[in-house]
Amino acid sequence: MLVDLKKPDAALEHLRISLQLRPNHPESLMAAGLAFFSKGLNAEAINLYQRAIQVKPDFTEAYCNLGVALERSTELTNRRPRSEQALRLNLNLPEAHLNIATALRDKGSIDEAIARYRTAIALKPTPANLGTLLYTLHFHRAYTPERIRAEHEAYDAAVRVTPGARAARE
Repeated sequence: MLVDLKKPDAALEHLRISLQLRPNHPESLMAAGLAFFSKGLNAEAINLYQRAIQVKPDFTEAYCNLGVALERSTELTNRRPRSEQALRLNLNLPEAHLNIATALRDKGSIDEAIARYRTAIALKPTPANLGTLLYTLHFHRAYTPERIRAEHEAYDAAVRVTPGARAARE
C-alpha cells in the first residue's frame, strides 16, 4: 500500500475509511502509522505499528518502522529488540540491520555497528547507506584514505551484483 507522505492528511483520510471497513488490516494500520509518523505524531504511529504486528506477527516492515518510531520517541531502548525480531523473520532486511547498527553506534559499539552497516550495504547498496557508514568511520574510527577507498570498493562490488542499485558517485 502506497502512502503519499507529502500529503499525510489526505492519506489519513483515505486510511480512516479503509480502517473503518477493515479495522484489522495490517497494511492499512502500518500505512496510517507512516502517515502519523510523517506528521511527527510518534505515539499514534507506535500504536498503529504495534496493532499491525498484533494482527500479523511476521510483518517485518512494521517491526522496522516501529523501531524507527521508538528511536524518535523516548523509548530508545526498544529499537534494537524490535529490529532483531524483524531479522528473526527475515535476515535479508537491510532496514533492520541499519536500525541495529545505529543503536550499536549510539551505545559506543563501533566495530559491531560497522559490521551491521556493511551487511545493510551488501543487501541494499544505496549512497545513503554508504554515507552513514563513512560518517561513523569519520567520527569514531581512523578515517584514512585507504579505509575510504576500501569501503567504496566494497560498495561498488555490491552495486554490481544488485539489480537496480546505483553507484554512490552518480
